[in-house]
Amino acid sequence: MKMFKFLSGIILSILFFMPQANAACDSSLCPMPPYPVSSGVPLALSNITGTNFILTKIGELSLQRQLSKELGANFNVEIYPYGAKDLLDGKFRKITADADNVVIDGLHITSIRSASVCEYNHFITQGDDVYTAENFLSKFDVVITSNDMQRTFASSKYKSMLENMKMSFNNFILFKVFDPAAYIANNRLNLSLKIISPLISAGNVKTVDLNMGLGVYDGKIQFTDVKLNQKSANINMNAILPIVNKLNPFMYETDILKTKGSIVRVRDVQIVNNEIHITGNVFIPKRSI
Repeated sequence: MKMFKFLSGIILSILFFMPQANAACDSSLCPMPPYPVSSGVPLALSNITGTNFILTKIGELSLQRQLSKELGANFNVEIYPYGAKDLLDGKFRKITADADNVVIDGLHITSIRSASVCEYNHFITQGDDVYTAENFLSKFDVVITSNDMQRTFASSKYKSMLENMKMSFNNFILFKVFDPAAYIANNRLNLSLKIISPLISAGNVKTVDLNMGLGVYDGKIQFTDVKLNQKSANINMNAILPIVNKLNPFMYETDILKTKGSIVRVRDVQIVNNEIHITGNVFIPKRSI
């Protein structure tokens, strides 16, 4: 069903947790009861006949297949319906999705947990267009380990990124960054990379080894308190910080339903027990029918 395919798109957008705006995202934006859903005899019949259960399972399996196709991971999806007719109409109480060992655009993630916030959610399909008839809110929790960071910086995405950063003239290298590596130790993110540049390294290969914290600024995860490790080459920090910031694996842009005012916002990031913990919210405003 189009509604189930659309919901998988919503979950995918949640998982690509990048900010678009500054607005707050909390449960006060949810629709208020009473909700226009089935009750009494229609609801009882859907429960008695098992229609409610069957449609819910069909929806969950459809979403799981779509997410597996998009991300190559086994997701557990649960839909909490009001009734069979309501579910067919795009109305439901809640939806959750979680998975372990996910790779999103080269970023390796140990676990993702997401869940809608409001007690009433309603999506409408008109042809190929699907939109929210009420504000949709969701929250997410992400865990990234040291092993995830190592695999992320060894991914093809980063090799391609570094290749695009290279500058040369008549086979003479003006600037090149290569061999990036990252790991987490002492609740700090450690990053090492090699640089060749006449201006930064006098044309020689120099290894830059840094450690840093993570913080949230305007809903974005950024490197903070960047320091050179003792074994690092003696180099001007101001010269390399722009390079380091370009290697930030958390800087993604996403578009949700192409709906004006949609927000995917990181709320908090912490490194605890050498694991990165990220929490955030999704807000998609309702569109007038």
